Amino acid sequence: MINNQELESSLENTFRLHKAIVITDRGESQAQLLTRLGSASAKYLKPLFVPNMTIGLSWGTAVSAVVDAIEPDPGLAMKFVQLVGALGSQNKVYDGHGLLQRLAQKFNSQAYFLNAPFLVKEPQIALALENTPSIQTVIDLARRCDLAIVGIGSLEMDSSSFYQGWLCLRGGFPGLTGTA
Repeated sequence: MINNQELESSLENTFRLHKAIVITDRGESQAQLLTRLGSASAKYLKPLFVPNMTIGLSWGTAVSAVVDAIEPDPGLAMKFVQLVGALGSQNKVYDGHGLLQRLAQKFNSQAYFLNAPFLVKEPQIALALENTPSIQTVIDLARRCDLAIVGIGSLEMDSSSFYQGWLCLRGGFPGLTGTA
């Protein structure tokens, strides 16, 4: 059986990662596992935070767990930018806008929201949104972020992708056709 350290090294080498952190599933609930993931991630991130850096943030249940675990430091001013469009969710626990606001408040810092949906049905809509000046400003800032906090997604039934209806039991993205 491979241990966490070996798996971390393998992931770092395979994907050219600076650092991989692997936590072991101890048979606990998904919520408990996410809490431990958030704590491990926050512990790793804390010494990386420096004044005036720009931190990008995606959305999801794992990212929410990281945001929850990060300790507030109102004296450490940074910029926080949303990397992925909004889910249109009523659940501010894991949607990008709510997560970004919660994290920025912990540092008494500015949040830059990407006021666009996560997915659109037509390429023309995506292009029009991308060319909107306020959205372009956020995209430009996101491209220059110093650090990004993102999730890789999950196919678990209690993941944010299932909560939002982006994934269905038969797979794929319901209601969307064509390619992006």
